[in-house]
Amino acid sequence: MRNWPADGVALGADYNPEQWPEQVWPDDVARMQEAGVTFATVGVFSWSLLEPAQGRYTFGWPDRVLDLLHSGGIAVDLATATPSPPPWFSHAYPETLPVDREGRTRRGSWLFVINHSARVADVAGPGTSCSRAPTWPA
Repeated sequence: MRNWPADGVALGADYNPEQWPEQVWPDDVARMQEAGVTFATVGVFSWSLLEPAQGRYTFGWPDRVLDLLHSGGIAVDLATATPSPPPWFSHAYPETLPVDREGRTRRGSWLFVINHSARVADVAGPGTSCSRAPTWPA
């Protein structure tokens, strides 16, 4: 494991493979390599796919994409997926919804729900690509 994704200046960006058909992922990685990309942030908006129902986790697709990036020599900054909670979350935890000055509940804004999203990270850790992907300290 390396501590930084490049010997010189690192080049990377968010990569949202869950928004594209899986058959294009290898081409994505090839284009990243051609462009000199050294790392990709993955999973930022993927909570709904990682935990489609409360307590039901799916790690097959991230395992595949992280393995693909790793085999392409691209380091991964694994996001917590908290900016876009799944629909079930606001129903189960309405107290997490933002409230305006007049006390009205608002929907659709970014939420950073650290206490609840930690469950995804705990479940994903050992035995998944998350523990094998090249990463570096925050």
